[in-house]
Amino acid sequence: MTDIESLLRAALTESAPLDPATDGLADGARRYAAHARRVRLASVAAGLVLVLAGGGAVASGAFRDRAVTPVVRVGHLTCALSGQDLPSATMSRTEPMSSTAREVLVCADGSAASVWPGSLPADEPVSSPADLDFLRFDPPDRTRACAALPAGPAYRMLVLGLDGVVSVRDNQTLACNGWPALDRYFIALGDQQWQEWASTQTDPFLKCPSVLQQRLLPASDAPAALRPGSVFAQATACFYPLPDASRLPRASEPPWRTVLSTVQIAVLNADIGRKGSAKVATRCAIPQTGMVVVNTVTTSGQSVVLSGVCGDGSGGTVAALVNWVQGDQVVASLATTRMLNAALGIPGP
Repeated sequence: MTDIESLLRAALTESAPLDPATDGLADGARRYAAHARRVRLASVAAGLVLVLAGGGAVASGAFRDRAVTPVVRVGHLTCALSGQDLPSATMSRTEPMSSTAREVLVCADGSAASVWPGSLPADEPVSSPADLDFLRFDPPDRTRACAALPAGPAYRMLVLGLDGVVSVRDNQTLACNGWPALDRYFIALGDQQWQEWASTQTDPFLKCPSVLQQRLLPASDAPAALRPGSVFAQATACFYPLPDASRLPRASEPPWRTVLSTVQIAVLNADIGRKGSAKVATRCAIPQTGMVVVNTVTTSGQSVVLSGVCGDGSGGTVAALVNWVQGDQVVASLATTRMLNAALGIPGP
């Protein structure tokens, strides 16, 4: 056999063997498996480096020129995540926040350009469903006037989705530099802190339950709920802060609670209990800055909630809804209004 014939036979055998040896195939498979394992390990290592670095681009193979945003998954939000390159959070104005997120955390901008004015609890996110649903994130609206508040970078709002993925919304992408959204956040966080505290208290007095999800009930043909001659045996006055777009929010705002004394309850009985409530045609709307709610129990054991959501502007008198029902009202005199304001520390007439 000539040298040319030997070379040709060797080339044909290597390219298309007619009767390949089993050992050769096994050796080839082992070599391929080892090569594939090295590729997989290198890919995993590259992915870990990418996540730990918080960003970058994949620079191998067909993905060399494709930029990717890292997916960060955590079990709990902290402001250590704030500096990472995170996807922008999608805020729906129709779906409740609790349907898509399990935590929301505000992290102050610490740069030299920051206009952040207040303080923050250390890594304490809003997580209660009722408080999450109170949050609201409106986009900028040039047709709506904003209060004369500082403009510029102030905070990042981290959102932890139900799937564990972290996203972010900068304050400058929200209406009025994000101050209205921050006001709601501080009220929601204060309400959450209060409810957590109240759940551990064992005092026998009436509490201040959350009202952030409270809705006014429509008027009905049912008789007035508070009968004339009713006598209150217990009463707790609560003040709930509500969003105020004209002020700069600075810290969390829990409700204020005051258990009324025997003398203060006597004022309430003289003014409201003896008269009872009446069905009226006027309708009320929840105020924008704060609301006084008096939770009571009568001597007959009836629970009555008096919510001061209606003001008629005449001599300091306030109409209060009974059990949140539109049209079922009592009118508090100036004496009762002053007593409640003094008890809660609210400036008033």
